[in-house]
Amino acid sequence: MAGSSLVVRPAHDMPSVALRSGARLVIINQGETPMDRSCHLHFEEAIGEVLPQAVKRLIELMKN
Repeated sequence: MAGSSLVVRPAHDMPSVALRSGARLVIINQGETPMDRSCHLHFEEAIGEVLPQAVKRLIELMKN
């Protein structure tokens, strides 16, 4: 999840559904969320600082 407090529905439900389906949860959000303890990786920086670098790295990994 990126840039959501995860308090308002439907955003509130999405991480739990993903986790139950076996997904890994990464949260990029400035501030706490109810899912912080359940996520696999948490960034408390601005989305613009983290997301472009993360996408670039994922693309590199998918090429291999």
